[in-house]
Amino acid sequence: MKKHKQSGITLISLVITIIVLLILAGISIAMITGQNGILTNAQKAAEETKRAEELEKESLEELEEISESTDGNYIKNDDLPENNYLKDFVTEWTVDANDQIILPIYEKEEENYERGEKETYFNYDFTVDYGDGTVVEVTSFDDEDRIHTYKEAGTYTVKIKGLCEGWSFEHLDNVENREKITKLVQWGVIGAKHYDFAGCVNLEGEIVLPSRNSFNEVESFRLLFYKCGKLTGKIPSNLFKYATKVRTMANVFNYTTGLTSTIPEDLFINCKEVTNFRFVFAGSSVSGEIPENIFKENTKVNNFQGCFRECYNLKGDLPKYIFSYSNFVENLSVTIQLTNIHTNEIYINSPIIDYFEDNSFLSNLQPDEMLTIYVPSNSLTLQTIQNSMQYEERVKIVEI
Repeated sequence: MKKHKQSGITLISLVITIIVLLILAGISIAMITGQNGILTNAQKAAEETKRAEELEKESLEELEEISESTDGNYIKNDDLPENNYLKDFVTEWTVDANDQIILPIYEKEEENYERGEKETYFNYDFTVDYGDGTVVEVTSFDDEDRIHTYKEAGTYTVKIKGLCEGWSFEHLDNVENREKITKLVQWGVIGAKHYDFAGCVNLEGEIVLPSRNSFNEVESFRLLFYKCGKLTGKIPSNLFKYATKVRTMANVFNYTTGLTSTIPEDLFINCKEVTNFRFVFAGSSVSGEIPENIFKENTKVNNFQGCFRECYNLKGDLPKYIFSYSNFVENLSVTIQLTNIHTNEIYINSPIIDYFEDNSFLSNLQPDEMLTIYVPSNSLTLQTIQNSMQYEERVKIVEI
C-alpha cells in the first residue's frame, strides 16, 4: 500500500510539472510570437530598418538630382514624406463673376496610328478643391461635379488629389473654358496617362518640372502645349526624364511661340517607347542649332512629319544622322520646311519610308552645292525618294 501511495504522489507531481512547463512554454511562445513578442518586434524592426534604408536611398537620389542640376531646378522625389504635397495636381483659373469652368476629363482616347495614339479608356476617382471652399468627389468622366460655377470674379487655385487618368483640353468642346486656365502650378501624381493643354492661349509662366512620379504612367503627350503662346522661358532639359512609357510626342511644342529656348539634347533620352514626333516643335520659337543626338535613343519612331517645320529661329546645319536611328520611320516629309536650316548630306536607315515630300532639304543649299541622301538599297525608301526627287538636278542618292 505504501508503494502505491508513493506512485500516486509521483504521478500528481508529474502532472503538475507538465502543467507548469506548458504554462511556461505558453508564456515563452507569447513572448516570442505575441503582439509585443520578440518575433513581432523583430519583424517590426526589420520593416522599419528597410523603410529607413529606402528613405535614405530616396534622399540620396534627390541629392543626386540637386547635384546634377545646373540652374537650381531639379526633380523632387515625391516618395519622401516631406515632398508628399507634390502629389496634388495644381492649376490656376481666372474667371468673372458667375463664370463656369469644366475640368477637361474625358472617357477614352481613340486609336490613331498617324498620331501615335492607341485606344485607351480612362478612370477617375479624385477629390477636387475648387479654391472657393468647394471640395467635391469626381468618380467618372461625366460626373456633374467636374463642372463648377464661381460666384465672384478672381483667380482661383484648383487642386486635384487622387486618380485622374485623362486631362485633355483638345477633347473639350467649350473653347471659352480653355481661355480661363492661366497657370500650371504643379503636375502632381494622379496616375495620368494623357496630358494636354491644347489651345489654352492664356496659360502663362514657365514650364514647371514634374516630380519623380508625375509622368510614370503617361503614354501620350500629344498636343501637350499646342498653341500655348504665352508660355515663356526655356524647355527644361529634364522635363521628360521619368516619362519612360510615353508613346507619342506629336505636337508637344507646336506653336508655343513664347518660348525662348534652345532644344535640350537630352530632352527625349529616356523616352524609348516613342513612335511619333509629328510636328513636335513645328511653329515654335525654339532657337539655336538642332542637337545632333536629340533623337538618338528613340529607335522606335515611325513618324517625323514636320517636326521642325516653321521653326524660323533655328539655324545651322541639320545633323546628318538625325533621322537615322530608327529603322521604322515611314514618314519623313516636310521635316524642315520653312526654316533656315541647311543640309547637304543626310543618312536614312529605315527601309520603309513611303512619305518623303521634302524638297525643303534643297531650300537652303548654296548654288553650287549638292544634296547627298544615303538610303538602304533595294528598299521602299529608295523608290519613294527617287520618285520625290526625280526632277531635282542637285540631288545625289547613294545606296547603302
